[in-house]
Order: sequence, then C-alpha cells, then structure tokens
Amino acid sequence: KGAWLQIRVVGNVDANRAGIGSTVRVHAGETQWIRHVTGGSGYGCQNSLITHFGLADATSVDTVEVEFPGGKTVTYEGPFDANQRIWAYEDGTVTFGWAESAE
Repeated sequence: KGAWLQIRVVGNVDANRAGIGSTVRVHAGETQWIRHVTGGSGYGCQNSLITHFGLADATSVDTVEVEFPGGKTVTYEGPFDANQRIWAYEDGTVTFGWAESAE
C-alpha cells in the first residue's frame, strides 16, 4: 500500500555496469530514503540490482542521488513521479520503463 519508486543504477563511464556498490538516495521534501546496490548474498541467492523505495503517500520525488563505486556522485533533478522505474546512468542520463532503453 502506498507509492513506490524503483531505480536501476547503470555504470557506463568508470563504475561497473551493474552499479554494484552504489548508494542511492531519494529525496522528497525533507524526507530521504537510502538503499545500497548489492550483488548477491549466499549460495544460489541473488539480490535484485533494482533498488525499491516505499514512498508512503509521496506522489513524486525531488531528486535522486547516486554515489557510484569510486566516489563519483551524480544528482538527477526531478521531480520524478512515483510508481515507476527509473534507469539512472553514471553519465547523467535518465530513462524510464520496465526494461533498459535500447539507446
């Protein structure tokens, strides 16, 4: 119940393509949510590379900030509507949808 946002981090400059090791921060007003992109945890178990944020009653977020492995931080300026998946690329590009853009 409530709004949500999914973010898939993609390294396309210096960081690994999967974005493993990245920290993702989502800001809506004075509220901040934080998630970490991890690769896997244990034999036969894989964590999703998609970070999921439960936004409660927030209908949009103001900014998304990703700290990539190595320390580079990229800020993506919104607003971004809730209830969708965002693809956040290391070069600053943002796309939307359930699958990665073919661009």
